Amino acid sequence: MTNDTVWIQLHDADGQKMLADRTYFQLGTPNVGWAQDRIWYDTYPEDAYIALPPTLLDRLRAKLP
Repeated sequence: MTNDTVWIQLHDADGQKMLADRTYFQLGTPNVGWAQDRIWYDTYPEDAYIALPPTLLDRLRAKLP
């Protein structure tokens, strides 16, 4: 990982199980936020988000090395 990337991991309440794992390219000041239904990261050209609860696809990807 380099200085121009952001790595976001979402874990369960116990911190034992990873539920989502994303890497984003950072072009400016990081801006992370959350709401009832998502966690988002402002990226260029589009904003990216992780749905809450994470989707089945997010959970499966989090298990991959």
